[in-house]
Amino acid sequence: MKTILFGFVFLGLTSLTFAQNDIAAVNHDAANYNIPITVTNAKINLPYLSNDNLNDSAERIKLLRKKIADYNIKESKIYTPEDSVTYDVVLTEGANQIKVVYNNEGEIIHGEETFENIRLPYAISSKVAKDNPGWEFYSTWCFITYSKNKTFKVEYKIKLKKGNKSRMIKIID
Repeated sequence: MKTILFGFVFLGLTSLTFAQNDIAAVNHDAANYNIPITVTNAKINLPYLSNDNLNDSAERIKLLRKKIADYNIKESKIYTPEDSVTYDVVLTEGANQIKVVYNNEGEIIHGEETFENIRLPYAISSKVAKDNPGWEFYSTWCFITYSKNKTFKVEYKIKLKKGNKSRMIKIID
């Protein structure tokens, strides 16, 4: 009788525990990722920020690019208004790095950017996943080259793994 009573109590308590069937979902809404572009450096570096290829890029890329565009070289101790020289500025955050060259007016004239393990734009990640079924995303890199009055060059490198095999995919956007 004790065993039956103990069995009913045990069954009653098990129904009070939680099941492990939580579902994780991602709702991709491009409106959530848009960061308003407000440049405090006299809007002189707005062309540096306005690139249609980077609208769907990772937030980290947008924030670091905005920070470098907001930087005012004229407030730096090394700035000399009487000399017509260029200034190299490097912004590093973890494995991410932005190297830019400012002219004497504070305008970005050239930039090279490297971002590691960033979220890929949805269109690129979905195409790579469809073209490589069964492969997992292992590492991602984004390389951006900017030159004043020229088009942006945006390049993604994606390392995929499947068991002991790996492959590298290069996409130029």
